[in-house]
Amino acid sequence: MEERRRSFRVRRPLLLAFYHPSGKKYVVNLIDLNEEGLRFLSPVSFTEGQELPILLKLPSRPDKWQEFKAIVLESKDITKFPGAFVTGFRTRLKFTFVPEDSASFLKDYCIFASKQDQALERIYEKHLGILEKDFEKRGSVRIPKPLIVMYAES
Repeated sequence: MEERRRSFRVRRPLLLAFYHPSGKKYVVNLIDLNEEGLRFLSPVSFTEGQELPILLKLPSRPDKWQEFKAIVLESKDITKFPGAFVTGFRTRLKFTFVPEDSASFLKDYCIFASKQDQALERIYEKHLGILEKDFEKRGSVRIPKPLIVMYAES
């Protein structure tokens, strides 16, 4: 199957804040992001096509929230997935506005993180023998990690 994405998702525990239309503020961890958008687990649902102002804490400025605007592409109730052990809505956003000073950093950060993941994958493959001859060869290695969900209301 041909890869259609122009940029690859990277998994990093960055913080995202948003205000739900009900007026409550939520702070959550990202599932993954790329220069075009992001995914996160939300305690509340959104409608597809809804515009959403969001705040991100980027590693370049960990003490400051960066303002972005995005549109909701998907908000699925994950409790309906087989074997779900957490509740919430897996939400995909596409950036519609990225601050000029953050755009190049976000692109470089995603490239750097992707290369870091590829290097880690090679280490797993070579030294730990995760990808052996009898196993399926993948473009990436899936490492089981505990899912951490944090959010706060104010």
